[in-house]
Amino acid sequence: MALGGRGISGVNRPSPHAGKGGPRTRSRSTSIVGYASRVRQHRRVSIGSLKFAAAAAIWLMAIFATACSLPDSSASGSPTPTPSPEGPTARAYVVQQTGHLGGETISGVVPCITAPFGVTSVTPNVTFVFHFIPAKALNGAFTYAYSIPSAGETHSATGNYTIREQTDGTLVLTMTGRDDVAFPHFTGPFPVRYSFNLVPSGPSRCSATT
Repeated sequence: MALGGRGISGVNRPSPHAGKGGPRTRSRSTSIVGYASRVRQHRRVSIGSLKFAAAAAIWLMAIFATACSLPDSSASGSPTPTPSPEGPTARAYVVQQTGHLGGETISGVVPCITAPFGVTSVTPNVTFVFHFIPAKALNGAFTYAYSIPSAGETHSATGNYTIREQTDGTLVLTMTGRDDVAFPHFTGPFPVRYSFNLVPSGPSRCSATT
């Protein structure tokens, strides 16, 4: 078996490309030296690659460690509400709208859920107030009334409400009742079902409302 004009046994053989000056030969020692040189060169390249890979790995680890030590920007801002150990009556609240019936926007501040409070509703045609009269801390009655003279329309509603506390301390107020509506050529009741959130805003101010 031959490889590049040399025998495996190392015996010199004529090259098929030899010129008139006679066959050019290459000794076994020359082949070994060339092979050893290539091995050393390959080894230097391999060691250099390993050093580069190690340095790159250390650099990436440093970046990762720095990123992990940075504060989480998503955690900034307002703290998440938590339930009060004294119960929902120990806090004041702000209204948070969670649904719509017809383009209204509601807002309000509830300093004490055991005292009467109001929530304002602004619509394209009229602004009115939901009035809440607590019977206990977490339930009571509500009323509201308004009219739209340009449409010949009047509303007068009554019903009950309940309050449910969620795990984060937010309260869900749900209203159920009836709205006696009068239109031209129509008078009759409409069912009322509406809800919104009360988000804790600080300590209760019940003493200031009684």
